[in-house]
Amino acid sequence: MKVTAPPNPNMVKVSGDGIKSGLLATYHSTFVVDTRGAGPGQLTVKVRGRKGTVFCRYKFINNKED
Repeated sequence: MKVTAPPNPNMVKVSGDGIKSGLLATYHSTFVVDTRGAGPGQLTVKVRGRKGTVFCRYKFINNKED
């Protein structure tokens, strides 16, 4: 049996220009969610905008250091 520490959401760090709020006609943004040290769990990201006006493209990168 593998025993791990409980999740620690305080270890999740978000950075980048895309975390600013505002209304813009055309807006391209990038942000990084770093979950290293947070432990196991589910990551949820919400992007808000009027229906049909927001298009999101994302990529998961596993930079796990064993």
